[in-house]
Amino acid sequence: MLIYIIIAVILSIAPKSGKKANLWNRIIILALASMGLLRGEPVGVDVRKYIINIQHTTFDPSSWNFYTVFEPGYNLLIAAFNSVFDYPMLFIGLTNVLYVISFNKFAKSKSRDFNLFILLLFLLGYYTQSYNIMRQYFAISIFLLYATHVDIGHLTKKQFIMTFLLILFLGMFFHNSTYIMFFLLLYNIPIIRTNVKKAHLCILLIFTYFMTYLQVVRQLLQPLTTFFLLNDKTNTYFNSAMNADNITEEYSIIRLTFDTLFALFILYKASKVDVYVFCYIIGQIYLNFSSSLNPLFTRLSSWMFIIGIVALCNLYNQSKLDRKVIILYCTIIFINNLLKNYGDTIPYVLNI
Repeated sequence: MLIYIIIAVILSIAPKSGKKANLWNRIIILALASMGLLRGEPVGVDVRKYIINIQHTTFDPSSWNFYTVFEPGYNLLIAAFNSVFDYPMLFIGLTNVLYVISFNKFAKSKSRDFNLFILLLFLLGYYTQSYNIMRQYFAISIFLLYATHVDIGHLTKKQFIMTFLLILFLGMFFHNSTYIMFFLLLYNIPIIRTNVKKAHLCILLIFTYFMTYLQVVRQLLQPLTTFFLLNDKTNTYFNSAMNADNITEEYSIIRLTFDTLFALFILYKASKVDVYVFCYIIGQIYLNFSSSLNPLFTRLSSWMFIIGIVALCNLYNQSKLDRKVIILYCTIIFINNLLKNYGDTIPYVLNI
């Protein structure tokens, strides 16, 4: 795990903005991209499953989903790669490079403290999470690259339609977690954007927290087991969560309390509910609600949190107290992730 600590230290001492920040940024992004490109097969939970699927995938649809189910767009992408190369780990490594590039481009387009964005992203575990949920992060990367070209908090009518179609496309052909981004479109409806208040989000934060604390979420969602949700895989995960006698929660109530208190702090300190604050708070509200279900559902919140990191960057320079609280929170999360071995990610090894 030493490599993760070294990267965190380098990120923490790098200039957050200014002339020297660009040079440091190039070094950091090269390091993170190289780590993703050269990572070994053991680094990540489903890498072996991906390798088996990639080895068998061609443009013939009958060859798709040999070991596990992938979306059709992802299968076509693999087939195109296999028509040129015959090295599955290269495909996985190149997608990791795409993740890093998209994170950085989004950071530079939305925050003047772009190195701070990368630091917080790394400390909060989203870089290493990309080693595990690769198709979701591929979809996130495409969306972030698109988001660099629009004001995601004030979409024009044309941009609203384009964003809607992009969410549908990514959700249908690459990963259905993309549908959580309909919350972004919800924010862009003028009557909602101008009327959403801190008090509304605060009530939802506290309400969803206590729903999980009192263990009533599954009871409330039980009627939905009679409906078909998106696809067979989602339906299976949801029904297994509803019917299980005991749920192994990915988030302890202590962690959920800690995260919710931090989200309330962000909401209290923010001068207004802009799109980045909105996304961060919606991410926590969704996480509160889904944390007692199958852990796979909680990962959808990564979409909102990654975009919401811009709100943390904005608050970072607001006062010394804000800066200290943000760094303390992110550092605790980073240490917790290290102690938990990043959940499912084992220590980093090179693909040699």
